[in-house]
Amino acid sequence: MAAKPGGSAQAAIEALFHDGVLGTLSDGELLDRFERSGAPAERAFAMLVERHGPMVLRTCQMLLRNPDDAQDAFQVTFLVLARKAGSIRSRESVAGWLHGVASRTAAYARGGQARRRRHEQAAASRTTLSVHVPDLDDRAEVVREEVGRLPEHLRLAVLLCELEGLSVESAAGRLGCPVGTVKSRLSRARERLRHALSRRGLGSDEARPMPIVVPPALVKATVAASCRGESGGAITTALAAWKSGVLRAMFLTKMKTIAAVMLAGVTLATGSALLVRAQAVKPDRP
Repeated sequence: MAAKPGGSAQAAIEALFHDGVLGTLSDGELLDRFERSGAPAERAFAMLVERHGPMVLRTCQMLLRNPDDAQDAFQVTFLVLARKAGSIRSRESVAGWLHGVASRTAAYARGGQARRRRHEQAAASRTTLSVHVPDLDDRAEVVREEVGRLPEHLRLAVLLCELEGLSVESAAGRLGCPVGTVKSRLSRARERLRHALSRRGLGSDEARPMPIVVPPALVKATVAASCRGESGGAITTALAAWKSGVLRAMFLTKMKTIAAVMLAGVTLATGSALLVRAQAVKPDRP
């Protein structure tokens, strides 16, 4: 009679089985599993990191020249996902949401970098003349802005196929639509980006960054930090502060949006009331 697998071997077999099953789940189903506790939740989150990690890291690298800063921004993006998982509305495809958070996280870091750079340039200008030449960060910011301006259905095609490196067939399966639809969306998105970047003085090759592979050690550290957090000693004080800053910026942006909508509503209501009143007091013609 064959011996039963040992504890560690059995655990490895079960993890392999679960990972295979998780790979077939949608983003929404993975988020649902993550909101539970225990090892299954951590494996579900790890699948989200592996699935969308290339796009997130590429976005961070496009905006941050320092590789270490980009990897830190990558971790902070997923720390924010762990914190806000329950409030994501587009649960069936979180690529667009993560792209927005990654951009905001990198911009938060660039704010500090820009302040340091201004101090350095101010010091240098006292001794020599300098000419500003748009660098990689400037071009990457333009690309990010134009991708962000695409309609959601076109933006998701770009994020999945260009930044996550999925085939059109895999992207169609992820989005739940025909392959031909994804091909059409990708073609239209590329054409829009070509025109938009051309208007801003960039070549069409800037619109197609190559997907990358996320180092396994970075995935492991990110999952540990996101699922165990400060209580588990898996997140540094610096990353925790960075996460808090990004969450605060997201909250303020949300409040500004709500205030703008409320103001627009009040303005519309006031205008309507004034119009009704004006019509009510208008004298009748003889």
